Amino acid sequence: MNSEIIDTSIALELAVADLYLLFYKIYPEDSDFWWKMSIEEKGHAALLRSGRDSFMPLQKFPEELITTSLNKLKNSLRLITEKTNEIKENPLPRKEAFYLAVEIEESAGEHHYQEFMADSQDEVINNVFQKLNGADKDHRDRILSYMKEKGIK
Repeated sequence: MNSEIIDTSIALELAVADLYLLFYKIYPEDSDFWWKMSIEEKGHAALLRSGRDSFMPLQKFPEELITTSLNKLKNSLRLITEKTNEIKENPLPRKEAFYLAVEIEESAGEHHYQEFMADSQDEVINNVFQKLNGADKDHRDRILSYMKEKGIK
């Protein structure tokens, strides 16, 4: 496993956290929701960082945890960073923010992370990651559920 892939995955999680933190500031009616999502994304980054630091030297980092396409990760990171900068200058309508969040959660990096966390692997390291991740799962489904609850179509 290439350490640049892990580092880019960490940067991607932090970029998503920054975007959700921006949504927290822009949409006060949804601030609790976006705050929690931002904190969870930061937790994902911390989990990846911890895995990198603990398991990379042992060559035991679970490759299924992240996408192995550095280009996809870099493209996603670039797009999210650009979008965040655009939104700082010109905030999206509330509904569009949710649509963007769903799109992000369906992207390669985020989807890979969530799939890994949902799998029930027997390997000890995989179980450690899953237990540390706890309830921070299925952001896409939670966003869609929240939208439905709030009447956002």
